[in-house]
Amino acid sequence: MRRIGQFPFIRTYLAATVAAGALTTWAPSLVSTTLDEHMAQQDLPRLSQYFSTAQMRVYDRGNFWQVPHSTFLAADIVSDDFAKKPVSTSIALAAFNFSALTRQILPSPADAYAMGTDESFTERKCYVRPPKRVPIHEMVNIFTDLEAKSYRFNGDPSKLADLFYVYIMAHEARHCDQMGSRQMTLLHETDADTYAIQLLRHIYGETPELREFENLLPHLRVIAAVAHGDTSHASDRALDRTQHTVMQAVDDQLYYTRLTAVLREIVRLNEDLFDDADTDYERTARYYHAAQALLADPIGRNNQQLRQAAETYIAAMDDLAARTDDTLIPTLPNGARLVTAGLASSYLPAPSRIPLRPAPTA
Repeated sequence: MRRIGQFPFIRTYLAATVAAGALTTWAPSLVSTTLDEHMAQQDLPRLSQYFSTAQMRVYDRGNFWQVPHSTFLAADIVSDDFAKKPVSTSIALAAFNFSALTRQILPSPADAYAMGTDESFTERKCYVRPPKRVPIHEMVNIFTDLEAKSYRFNGDPSKLADLFYVYIMAHEARHCDQMGSRQMTLLHETDADTYAIQLLRHIYGETPELREFENLLPHLRVIAAVAHGDTSHASDRALDRTQHTVMQAVDDQLYYTRLTAVLREIVRLNEDLFDDADTDYERTARYYHAAQALLADPIGRNNQQLRQAAETYIAAMDDLAARTDDTLIPTLPNGARLVTAGLASSYLPAPSRIPLRPAPTA
């Protein structure tokens, strides 16, 4: 097996990453600003006073030095694991570096994240990658993977876009305060969403835009959870709770995971109908029609959780479809109806080659 030293490019890249990471760690202003400086640059409210992490900084999105700095920070975070699991830790770190590199080359406007150490709040260092400032309709499309050219909103779209940006920054800053916790992901995401919305209420008060945002966000989370499997961010059922438990988070995640599994099977049972149609049905639309078919089937009608989850997904899609002139949910061809009978049919196994044992003799 050839060693890394025999690959000059890899050796040079690793050396440059370590050197650049060390430099930007020593001089973080080369790659980031403080949270309040960043928010001031965006002409948005200061946030640092609402969080416990003292050393919270925000990456400059277009700054390529972010790649070595975040890799160096990740190495610091997992440094204790190197002695116990050197190979797997090294592979994980290399994968993180590749992900950071890809994020800089092919960025998404909503590719925000937070990463930091788990020291005390006064010593903790946490860095947030901010989202890109985009119009509100683009952020809706990014969260749901829909492709509407525009949406109608009751409030001012520019104010809604500002709210969305502050929400994401508050959500990620809350993750900084969570560093060191080993709870399940959905608990962290639920807490971050809940705290961010409470903070928006505190900063902005009761405005039409905030009320609309609070109605919109759960729909985006539901569509992402059902149609795209992002159940680790399915916070919609928990936003009004004052406390969150592990079992509630488990139930919330299973709530949509189970629905997605059933809808996937309904789509599979009807794949010829979708594939042969002249219309291009996106997954969101296929699952919408599958959810309606499920509600018409006794399996859906008689199972309360499945029924409520399907109704929630349909309501979320209906809300966005009503906000745009683009066709998000194409009708089924020629009034066709999806079949669901296969959900209750018995599995047909392959032939068995195991010889039968002779019946015992008396």
